[in-house]
Amino acid sequence: MKKVLYALGVSVLISSGSALAQNFAVSFNPVGLIFGIADARVEYLGMGKVSVFASGAYARAQSGGLRATAFGLEGGGRYYFSGVPKGPYGEAGVGFINLTLQDDFGNKTSGTLIYPFALIGYRFGSQIFADLGIGGVNYFGDVKLNGQTIGTFQGFAPRVQVAIGLMF
Repeated sequence: MKKVLYALGVSVLISSGSALAQNFAVSFNPVGLIFGIADARVEYLGMGKVSVFASGAYARAQSGGLRATAFGLEGGGRYYFSGVPKGPYGEAGVGFINLTLQDDFGNKTSGTLIYPFALIGYRFGSQIFADLGIGGVNYFGDVKLNGQTIGTFQGFAPRVQVAIGLMF
């Protein structure tokens, strides 16, 4: 009896593991890496045609006496028109970016931007995949110099999405 219960338990674990096998996707932007930007995303796919995602990005650069640091976070949802996590999709979300520029003399400029975005795209492949998308972003926020707000920023920009990843 013990052996039967053990075999049944192992079978349940294996089948539940394979049922969960395609519930998550992790991806990164290979184009961003060329420019020194680390950008990664985690997507939960276990809701049929709809998924939710969270992503983060970090960049750091230095040229002469100027140093730049940026980080950002995004969250949102995606709708797969075909009902499976591949093929055409629509995506919308909101994010923020914090950018800081500092020179050798201690002057520091920073800006925090919040932005809603939307795009349409296509996912090629399933287990290993590539995402390509295009849409728009509406940025708004403020710019500070040495801690004092010196202005606000608002603008619209196109958004291009390129990512490669793995479902598990």
